[in-house]
Amino acid sequence: MNPNKVFTVKRKFEYNVKISGGTKTCFINGICIMPSGRAIIVDSINTNVKLLDQQFKLVSHCDISGLLKGICLTTSSQVA
Repeated sequence: MNPNKVFTVKRKFEYNVKISGGTKTCFINGICIMPSGRAIIVDSINTNVKLLDQQFKLVSHCDISGLLKGICLTTSSQVA
């Protein structure tokens, strides 16, 4: 990869990933796309991990204790 290459954003989309009834603003600092097309995102302000469907609609979430910094795919069905 050429470190001098400049990338241009061609399109921008915004999606609501707030949990129903939640009051805090989301701070997404990790995104991982699964082979199924679903996305898993890390919300460090609300200390949870969220599962989104292929249209990026919130499907489920899991509260996590501790500091959340990122996420990566480890197998076709697991993340770390």
